[in-house]
Amino acid sequence: MFILQGMICKASAEEEKDYSEPVRIDSVPRSVELDDKDFRKPERSICVRPTEALLTLKINNVRSSTNKTYIVGLLQEGSIAYTDRSYRYTGIPSYLEGQPYVVTANDDKCPKDPSAFSMSFEVNTPVTIFVARDSRYKDKPAWMKDFEKTNDTITLAAGDNFPYAFYRKNFPAGTITLGSNVDGTCQQEGEFTMYSVMISSGR
Repeated sequence: MFILQGMICKASAEEEKDYSEPVRIDSVPRSVELDDKDFRKPERSICVRPTEALLTLKINNVRSSTNKTYIVGLLQEGSIAYTDRSYRYTGIPSYLEGQPYVVTANDDKCPKDPSAFSMSFEVNTPVTIFVARDSRYKDKPAWMKDFEKTNDTITLAAGDNFPYAFYRKNFPAGTITLGSNVDGTCQQEGEFTMYSVMISSGR
């Protein structure tokens, strides 16, 4: 049994109708037919027109050493933060809106053996990686030493709101491997949340 829920953007220049009401699919395979009445105009559009760079960029083989589910989505206001939580992201910087991001698993925030943890994916073009990390952590892990901290933030809406700091680094095409959320244990560094990875090909 699968439960899927999401919005569907309408591929049309008609401004009055932008995206669908929430669509829920309780089992797969199952098809859902949408009528014109299912689409509406929002107060703020969440439908993003893909850029040429986004159409060119391909992200494959997303995996975690823990074998937890990691997926790729497009970052928009209200996008889900984790595959195993209902938390959402708000306050997205304009240059990352509509860009792909890796939806990680929050249960990977404190691996039993941080030195053995990794998550990786493949890109077919040079990209800039933005790691969004819970600002409650005092120190960044050693593998992020070459990442530059930006002045921008994103907010995790999880009952309370928590700011995340952005760290960026450029990567060539190929396999990108990232490390553990923390170098130590949750007892040492705090049991907060797992990082997320935003990907931009417009460097």
